[in-house]
Amino acid sequence: MTHAHVIPDVRDRISVTRFAEHPVTAWLADLSRGLSPSAGSTRIITVDGPLRSGKTAWGTALAEALDAPVVHVADLCPGWAGLSEIGFLLQNWVVDPLRRGEDPRWPHYDWTAERYTGWSQVDRDDFLVVEGSGAGSRLTAPRSSLLLWVDAPREERTRRLQCSARPPRYASHLAAWQEQEQELLTHERTEARADLRLDNTRTVGLTAVSPRGRALLAGEVPRPRARRRPA
Repeated sequence: MTHAHVIPDVRDRISVTRFAEHPVTAWLADLSRGLSPSAGSTRIITVDGPLRSGKTAWGTALAEALDAPVVHVADLCPGWAGLSEIGFLLQNWVVDPLRRGEDPRWPHYDWTAERYTGWSQVDRDDFLVVEGSGAGSRLTAPRSSLLLWVDAPREERTRRLQCSARPPRYASHLAAWQEQEQELLTHERTEARADLRLDNTRTVGLTAVSPRGRALLAGEVPRPRARRRPA
């Protein structure tokens, strides 16, 4: 049986500036506050999905609602061909420091200069939102308190991409990036492993993907994810 949580009376697309005020954001924030810490004392909320699905807008809005820092995958991805490295980089620069009780700190990638140009850091907090393609890597998933998959129909994502303002030099990389992203998300099976799916279309709704997601939507007390013993 599919469990869905659809916010009523939402029929128009929501502008980015109003995502933080959307009822779905408030619901997800309340849900997140009841979850168990997953990396040290921090609850990592992971937001993944395909290009132009709206994951950055929703992830940023959720971080604002939780008064939490946010890590954007694009800030540490090592260029147009580096998406496959995201899981390792998140583990090394974000998850492991939190487990040690340290502030996450990572090299910041400059997409204009096409190289790392400095360092970024966020303070260790009760919550951390990590958003972007590859954020839900299987390598870091055991240390995520919640994995949210954001999606929209392909034709809608294409329309958004065509309407987005991006520097002309990005166009030559776009097809290869989309192919790389699809390969990564398919290999990682991120959508199938998510707790909840957020349909970012005219009617914004949440659907349970995993058994844990069904329990969350049913209002049952969430259990921490099972931890694998180190090999």
